Amino acid sequence: MQPLAYGSSKINLLDYAPPIVDLFCPQSEDFIVSADGLVLGLEAKQDELTVSIRVIMDYHSFLAVEEEVALEKFFACDVWPHRIQIFLRGDEQNPILSGEFEGKVDIARVSWRIGTVASYRSIQQDKGNPSPCLEIFLTKDETSSQVWKKTFQNCLQHKLMIKDWDEYERTGVELRHDGLKEAKVARQNGYNLESDEFWDNVDNYVNDQLKVSGWTAGPKSLILPSCDDDDDDDDDDDDD
Repeated sequence: MQPLAYGSSKINLLDYAPPIVDLFCPQSEDFIVSADGLVLGLEAKQDELTVSIRVIMDYHSFLAVEEEVALEKFFACDVWPHRIQIFLRGDEQNPILSGEFEGKVDIARVSWRIGTVASYRSIQQDKGNPSPCLEIFLTKDETSSQVWKKTFQNCLQHKLMIKDWDEYERTGVELRHDGLKEAKVARQNGYNLESDEFWDNVDNYVNDQLKVSGWTAGPKSLILPSCDDDDDDDDDDDDD
């Protein structure tokens, strides 16, 4: 998909398939910033016909991104009938939001644009400007045209920006903005030996592989060749 340009009323959809990534892939050459250096908040709303999602960003961090890359090459979103994934190109293995809808959406009727919100300016670095936001609009499928009990059955989000950098530098405690109430914070993927999350991923990966391979099963007896077999071989040699 391609974002709605400023002042434009036309929305063009462009399919984008992210590259295959895994837990331990090194940082992409296209990496600019991760969500925890850009995103202040996440919002999701719905009515009988639509679902809307907003990714609210820090004003100064957004301007820095805009100077580096065209926005249509930076933001990306994959939508399936029952789920959505929003991410930044260059950091595909760490989606901003990955959620499974309570119902079904029409993947042919999805659009997005860049807008601003004033309600977050009090928590960003520059309180004199509104916060930029990525807005994604989805239309519910005809079979799901009703208000769902909740927008997402399951939802993971990237950790968001630190609330108070002065406090963090003084105490080392990471107090971060919350995002969606129903979302769990995903562990960050990628190859970073200095990250605790990297080693958590290593532990989980090793445990999962052991379960698949069966090495976590109980001990098994080791069957060795018997001495009789060796004697028979010797006898055969003598006969020759």
